[in-house]
Amino acid sequence: MNYVRSRRHYRLRAPFDCEKGLPYVNVVVKGKIEENCFPPEPRNPGGIRFSSTIIHSKGLRNQSVIEVISRISNLPDRIIDGVEYEVEKKDWKKVIVGAGISGLFSLDDKSVLIANNLRTNTLFDPMDPLINEVKSILKNKRDRIIEGDFLGKFSEGYAFRIGEKIVILQNPEIIFAVGGRYLPPLFEGNDLPGVISRDMYLKFRGKYQNVLVLGSGDDAIRTAVLSGSKRVLTPHRTILLSKRGREMQNEEGIEMDEVKSLKVSYSFGKLKARWDDGEALVDAIVFAPLKQPRLEGISNVGCTYRLVRGMGVYIPNHDENGWMECGHRVVGGARGIDDPEISAKSVSEDVTEYLMDTPLRFYYHDEGEANPYDYGLGGYACRCEDIMWNDVMEFVDKGFKSVEMLKRTSGICLGECQGKACSFVVGSLLGSTTLITFRSPLYPV
Repeated sequence: MNYVRSRRHYRLRAPFDCEKGLPYVNVVVKGKIEENCFPPEPRNPGGIRFSSTIIHSKGLRNQSVIEVISRISNLPDRIIDGVEYEVEKKDWKKVIVGAGISGLFSLDDKSVLIANNLRTNTLFDPMDPLINEVKSILKNKRDRIIEGDFLGKFSEGYAFRIGEKIVILQNPEIIFAVGGRYLPPLFEGNDLPGVISRDMYLKFRGKYQNVLVLGSGDDAIRTAVLSGSKRVLTPHRTILLSKRGREMQNEEGIEMDEVKSLKVSYSFGKLKARWDDGEALVDAIVFAPLKQPRLEGISNVGCTYRLVRGMGVYIPNHDENGWMECGHRVVGGARGIDDPEISAKSVSEDVTEYLMDTPLRFYYHDEGEANPYDYGLGGYACRCEDIMWNDVMEFVDKGFKSVEMLKRTSGICLGECQGKACSFVVGSLLGSTTLITFRSPLYPV
């Protein structure tokens, strides 16, 4: 259990999710990189917040300041116990990337599945109707399931890190079943320890007795049901429930409060949340906005995507069966589907009809405009580099309005998560049609 001081503001931080590659999931302890997945408790963050635009001023771009910043960064002093990877070429023709529901249901005798986390979140969710089927697949098809990282597309081919080998494939058919991730909304105090994703809550829900749920769709209602909460805070005019979600909301008596402003602070071992006309003292703030498909690998291999304004998330461009113009296929959560049973069906049939009563209908009928990350803005846009939303807006006001240009000017997306979190949130809020370029390797080697 390692709380970390942030790079510039020296604020106490903890991971908001246990997914590999997200902020503070790996930390440096005595010069070595260690996994850092634990249920964070509210802590006084301390530190000094200042505009990150100061860092870019000429007066601070000198050797002494840069040396000080490097000493407090979450980086090892030197490379130790390095691994020499053996490069091996394989002739696998069909590869599934990701071990979510749709990935496991895609597995057959002609394919292999590669994922960096084989403990799929389904196993932690007692409300998931397919939990027993997922356990059965994990047990009975274990010989075709491999733990490893997709590193991206290189001139030599498609690269995967499996143990101490780099496996290279030439032109395989890839099924992207990487699912989606819950990303932290923008509000004052969104970086505090105890502000966590739904996925982290599922893993450690026994540690939190009293939580406040944030979200716009069915997963927010499911989280409220699991936690015993009767309230969900959603951004103004951004309720995105399916028919099933609305039925669950009514059956459980859960209120969805549309709010324009949310502020969270530390208060004697708790998180104190204040919004438009209410307040609460809780053990954790659990955010479950619509899941953002993990696009970095999909984009890296040349597949396109677009911002679906009715959902406020980026979805890979695909046909009714999930095929993309790049020749690869996307299924389940990576396609934007948040319902477990529809996710499983998407592997073998056209599920468009089922999706017409879910938020994904906006992918097919481009209308509406939602901001699932807008809780009054404020707070941190980039936790890795300590860049606040107001810092981003300073550069936007200067004319830098795309995520790529903001990366070059403000420094967002340059931290340890390589834009896996901040690029999507900032892009969605600004309406940027493109994100950053997700270059290989997608995970550090």
